[in-house]
Amino acid sequence: MLSYLAQRFWQGLTRFLRHWYRDGFRQIASRTFEVLASLDQVFALKVNFRLFFTPLYQDRSIIGYILGFFFRFSRVLVGGILYLIILTAGAGVYLIWAALPVFILYKIIVNLP
Repeated sequence: MLSYLAQRFWQGLTRFLRHWYRDGFRQIASRTFEVLASLDQVFALKVNFRLFFTPLYQDRSIIGYILGFFFRFSRVLVGGILYLIILTAGAGVYLIWAALPVFILYKIIVNLP
């Protein structure tokens, strides 16, 4: 009977860890990439980076080249900063998520009489 209880405890623990860490990571990563995909609709970082030195709206005058460069540069800069902030926030949320069970266990052990 003791081996059965130990086996059930171990199965429950591994199921919890798999659900909490693996599935939690997948969920947070999925949400983070959804936010990045919606930001890409606005900033089009890859397209603007690829067309960095092409004129804006095919205006081949010097003004078109200058405005295109500054417009694309500002979009790449702002988009890159926002992407970095979103990725950092997603990583921070996962680190808090991963540390939460350990923190709760620590608080339980410390507050035992």
